[in-house]
Amino acid sequence: MLIRVQILNDEQECCGAAVARFERVTWKVFLPAGGGLDGDADVMESHHGGLSNGRTVSGVVVNIEELRTDGSTAPVVRMPSGSALRGFESDDDGHLELTGGGLHFRSRTNQFVVTLDIPSGTLLPVARAFRV
Repeated sequence: MLIRVQILNDEQECCGAAVARFERVTWKVFLPAGGGLDGDADVMESHHGGLSNGRTVSGVVVNIEELRTDGSTAPVVRMPSGSALRGFESDDDGHLELTGGGLHFRSRTNQFVVTLDIPSGTLLPVARAFRV
């Protein structure tokens, strides 16, 4: 079962790990209380916890897209770590590479939508969450 997970800039920039296509991840996901999902995302990721209605999901990353300021997306090979996006990694400059090769660029938003392949029957949040 495929789900689309929105990764906000403050979540990724803070302490998010680098993620590449075809890697297995385990994330806490939720539905934000005020709505606001972009990029046709189904849920939002949070690794800071404190959510009233989060669920843990595990799956394989099948696609990563940078979420652009105009709401469009661009497919990229990997999502850099938060410290790389902020310019603090000596071996990773935080640039994105479009899927298919070629163009390297810096993200203007540091926001992403990741498509995960999760097991059928995985429970997803059904009610809006708020911080507790």
